[in-house]
Amino acid sequence: MPITVQDVIKLKSAMAENGLDLEAKRFSLSKDNYDLLVTMLDQIDQPSKDVVIDFVKYYDIIKTYDRHIYKVMQELSLRHEERIILFPLRRKNNNVTKSGDAILYDFKAIATVEFPEKFVFRDSPFNQKMLSSGLPKYAVDDFVGTGEQFLSMFDEMVAEYAKVSLQGVACVVAMRGGAQRLREGGFHVAASELKDRAIADYLTNAGRDTAACYAIYDKMEASLQVDAVDQRGRNASEALLSLKRTPNNTLPIFWSLGKDKKWPAPFKRA
Repeated sequence: MPITVQDVIKLKSAMAENGLDLEAKRFSLSKDNYDLLVTMLDQIDQPSKDVVIDFVKYYDIIKTYDRHIYKVMQELSLRHEERIILFPLRRKNNNVTKSGDAILYDFKAIATVEFPEKFVFRDSPFNQKMLSSGLPKYAVDDFVGTGEQFLSMFDEMVAEYAKVSLQGVACVVAMRGGAQRLREGGFHVAASELKDRAIADYLTNAGRDTAACYAIYDKMEASLQVDAVDQRGRNASEALLSLKRTPNNTLPIFWSLGKDKKWPAPFKRA
């Protein structure tokens, strides 16, 4: 169903309310967020348009990390008197470059200027000298979703060195539910921002009919035919977030091209 003037007014209002009309929140270098979102809205029915515009009110795009990393490193510096070891959050025997590897460079750059001699950096969670060190240790990543990757990495670290101590994770953004899960497991989550779930939290708290929103969303997502684990975002995370790359924890309508590669995802992953 083609987008109407009223839809355009609602979309622009939602973007202005959430700052998605700002240059700093721009996802693409060649198109602004409005153009990316209109392309998707122009192909869905009215109930779906209304739900997507509601999502836009809570969607966040974070493309620059310096301010967030500084905030997190400052928190850790105040938390620990001794030096702190930072390393990328990654699984053992995974040779693919992960976001934790990339953002570790940003942590190093900020530490050099702002926190000289406070942080020690290691390129792997499985560095033997680090595993046996008594210094506090934190894995770093841009985003923590469910916390599953962190916990799996920790199990692998324990398998390498049974007495290893790991204090937690340092990240730009974390899902509130994932952060709570890790905290309940005894880990500290140093995150610049915490995010809630799209429908279960944001729309429900805004007074929307939760069951109706899920029904509308699930019907829209079904056309993409994403893997079961990615439905409603990885492990049902329901995130509304894009970083330098959109996490698969985000609702797939925003990042997946669908099985037929024709879905106009505004903030696509690949």
